[in-house]
Amino acid sequence: MNNTTTIPSGKEIQRKWYLLDAAGKTLARLSTQAASILAGKNNVLSRPYIDMGDHVIVVNCEKIVLNRAEGGQDAVSPLHGFPGGLREESL
Repeated sequence: MNNTTTIPSGKEIQRKWYLLDAAGKTLARLSTQAASILAGKNNVLSRPYIDMGDHVIVVNCEKIVLNRAEGGQDAVSPLHGFPGGLREESL
């Protein structure tokens, strides 16, 4: 039984292109799916210290569904922890 760990080199990494359709999907689920693909979590040979992320294209962004928490707000206001760091961005 061979118990060696395979570490891929730069030549062995083959990046794929993924097309995500945003029509009818919620913003949070689509963003976590895209982030997982970009981080390379869907790759079998994934290593945290090697960039193995793939490419993502999102289409039909105007048809995305906002859930009650996201759609009920007119503006998102993330607090950055600094004085005067409160800023609002519209969805």
